[in-house]
Amino acid sequence: MARWNDGYVVDIGYTANVYREFSPTWLALATLLLGHRPPDIAAPFRMAELGCGYGMTLAAAAACAPQAAFWGFDFNPAHVEAAQGFARRAGLANLHYAERSMAELADAPDGAWPDFDIIALHGVWSWVNDAARADAIRFITARLKPGGLVFVSYNVLNGWAPMLPVRALMRLLMDKSGRTDQQVPAILGFLDRLQAGAPAYFSAHPTVEKRLKGLAEMDPRYLAHEYLNADWRPVMFAELAAALAEARCDFIGSATLTDNMQVTSAPPSLHALLAEQRDPVLRETLRDFGSGQTFRRDIFRRGLNPLPPVEHVLLLDQLTFLGLDKPREAEVKVQCSIGELSGKREIYDPLLDLVAAGPVTVAQVRADPGFAGKPLSEVMQALTLLVAAGHIHPEVPGGATTQSRAAARGANREIIRMNATGATITQLVAPAIGGTIGIEFAESLALDVLLDGPAPEASEQVALLAALLARAGRGVTHNGRPPQTDAEALAALHHILHTTGVQRARLYQSLGILPDDPAFDAVRS
Repeated sequence: MARWNDGYVVDIGYTANVYREFSPTWLALATLLLGHRPPDIAAPFRMAELGCGYGMTLAAAAACAPQAAFWGFDFNPAHVEAAQGFARRAGLANLHYAERSMAELADAPDGAWPDFDIIALHGVWSWVNDAARADAIRFITARLKPGGLVFVSYNVLNGWAPMLPVRALMRLLMDKSGRTDQQVPAILGFLDRLQAGAPAYFSAHPTVEKRLKGLAEMDPRYLAHEYLNADWRPVMFAELAAALAEARCDFIGSATLTDNMQVTSAPPSLHALLAEQRDPVLRETLRDFGSGQTFRRDIFRRGLNPLPPVEHVLLLDQLTFLGLDKPREAEVKVQCSIGELSGKREIYDPLLDLVAAGPVTVAQVRADPGFAGKPLSEVMQALTLLVAAGHIHPEVPGGATTQSRAAARGANREIIRMNATGATITQLVAPAIGGTIGIEFAESLALDVLLDGPAPEASEQVALLAALLARAGRGVTHNGRPPQTDAEALAALHHILHTTGVQRARLYQSLGILPDDPAFDAVRS
């Protein structure tokens, strides 16, 4: 008789991560950029994630949108227990988790679950069996609203094909009696010996050798869930599109914004062939061949509703972008499916200068003398590439509210508590952008003493941070090395607090992480 987990790894939990590509703000942006009517994320809406794991992306979204309701479903009780605990301790009353398999969701009677505006499946489709995929489609068919979005991320056969025999070998090497993640080092060691002893396969498939080199540096928990499940089947885009068509959902584009632009998604040698294609399924398939695509983040819509051109321009003009204070380099570098591309400073620096001065709308960019007369498509491509590169981010409609700031503060306090007791979550909830921002581990603990405004005395801040770091079992560095004296340790703590509460305080305030407290301005001055 089959076990309840159907061969999926459950003896060790998955990693706790946040993925920006299926936050409501990001999906709304991508949908609008693609010319389709986006969900109204300023109004009440409902979102579900199937196979949510620890549900961190959903938790961040719930904190940023108190007016909406979020549901996370996972068949692993350990994941659901942890996710429910986070929601409870963070005070996120609009966030719900339930322990349900795909089959249980699909077989639930009508009315058991609400209808949803967004349904997401991140890192699920390629790691479950055909029955679970069919059940997910049945749930989407029954519960997605007309005009609703489906987000599906998955491994693509085009880029993964050479790895299939190696993955099968990894399964054969498993010791069924041992904990899965603890077997990863031995399996990787065996593969190293195999490359030395049987080089023919790896010489014929150099991408496999390159992929294996990076595995030793990855979290064993991630590798266990990625490679050691009973079911692991990368698929071609055409197969997924056919499955979603059964739920009356049409492909509109990618949540990986650069995959929606030909210059960043396919080599120039393929452009002419792509231009000849009228079938979108064939076009996407050819694009995957051109880039050797390994992972897709696709968006489907229940019912196509292209925006009229005039309304599209009006909605684009209303988009507002915030700067994320990312250091500038000689060129703006964007990672995309065909490698790293660079943009010239004369194009992107003026945009970054505008955003550095404060939130800026597309209409304001187009009215700026430096961009007057430029086609809207050119302006949007430049802004999109800056978003993809992490320099700017769209602001939620209306900006952060009192309610979203309070909810985000509760979520961030819980993230900091987890970090102080053994976790390593390097993202904090930023309600102004409806998502998260990356942060150094020590900075996250430093923010614990600043979330309600700066402590009365600098010495008190230092003492609190030192205690948090000690409880987390973490040290600090001074000039790139462990401090040698108490004075160096004190200087390192002061540096962390200065970076967090002074250098980056204005950014954290603009993102809704820190309060707009006059005391901060006094400290910064």
